[in-house]
Amino acid sequence: MTDPASLSAVASTAVLPSAGDRAVRSTLFWLILCATAIAVATAHWLQHRYTFVSSPVDPATGRVLPRMMPHGSYGAFLPRSDAASNPPGRQPIVLLGNSVYQTCGIVERMQGLAEADGGQLAFVNRAQTGAGMHDYFAHMVKAVDLRPRLLVVAFIDLAFTPDYMRWSLPRFRTDADQMLFDSDVVLDVPWSFLHREFTLSTGLDSLVSSLFPYKRLDVLMRYEVDLGLYWPIVNTLHVDPVIVRVLFPLPVLNLTQDWVDRRDAPRSAQGRAQPWPELHELVTEFATVCQQNDVPVLFLHQEAASEMEPDVLPALRAACAPFAKVRVVDLRSAFVRTQFIDQVHPHEAARDAYAARHYKAILQALEELPAGAPGARSGK
Repeated sequence: MTDPASLSAVASTAVLPSAGDRAVRSTLFWLILCATAIAVATAHWLQHRYTFVSSPVDPATGRVLPRMMPHGSYGAFLPRSDAASNPPGRQPIVLLGNSVYQTCGIVERMQGLAEADGGQLAFVNRAQTGAGMHDYFAHMVKAVDLRPRLLVVAFIDLAFTPDYMRWSLPRFRTDADQMLFDSDVVLDVPWSFLHREFTLSTGLDSLVSSLFPYKRLDVLMRYEVDLGLYWPIVNTLHVDPVIVRVLFPLPVLNLTQDWVDRRDAPRSAQGRAQPWPELHELVTEFATVCQQNDVPVLFLHQEAASEMEPDVLPALRAACAPFAKVRVVDLRSAFVRTQFIDQVHPHEAARDAYAARHYKAILQALEELPAGAPGARSGK
């Protein structure tokens, strides 16, 4: 057995940190702690710096100027959901949708029609290219604090299916999942949704995004970074900007392009595309959150080719039937192939008529709101 006295002698001769070493370690600890705190605070400040009002009012004309979210996934974090984002004297209509609403000028045209009708409505554009129903869910939760007169969900069948051509689609097709733990969102997200849609790993990733939002800033600052990096080189060396962009490419960071280009995920269903198995639960949770916040909803099926699949309208109507303030409208009968670039996007010459159809459907939904709903007409 080891003699306790010998152990004591060994311990007494062990090298212990000197007072100078302890001071250095303490200084490093506090420097790292302060740097981390500054980095976190800076990330939140930068995110706040890039937020914007969705429907600002032109001070010269008094007209509402709806703004689309910056192209790319991370724009989801930028629109402000507070009283400052509501133009005074206007009633907000929040629009969720895909690239048609985001990039085709449809929302701007609808706002023009509203101004011609007296300017009581302010369209708040929260559409994102490639968004699906799971993305709409996150955007809806972020938007309910605006207490909109109506929440419009413009969609095609692709929003409700994991099947795209030969490939399987992700549940979240933008970075909307990254904001579900934000302070203005998490309290309204049903536990059933979080439990079904997140693993421990993806849930922690989303939580880290809320606490430390640096990962959200790349796309937001991309344009300014582009100018900061490229133009000094172009102006100083007189190099063609195209050459500079090829030699020093900046990341696009658009998740939609990522899953469209993906070729490693086989289609999950055999034969025809199938809706999400949890479609009923997903829509029920969506409508329940809106009902709890007294927000009426219009699910608006956009004009689309007959080849789009699957047909989710029967399942969607069944899920919405128990909710008095939820409407489902189908505009597919207005699809005329010669008026569309592809199966969904209208040609420039057809966009005025497209916007007029959607505007009319929204006004009709407002007319049909039950008594006591936000914005319901008296006597309705």
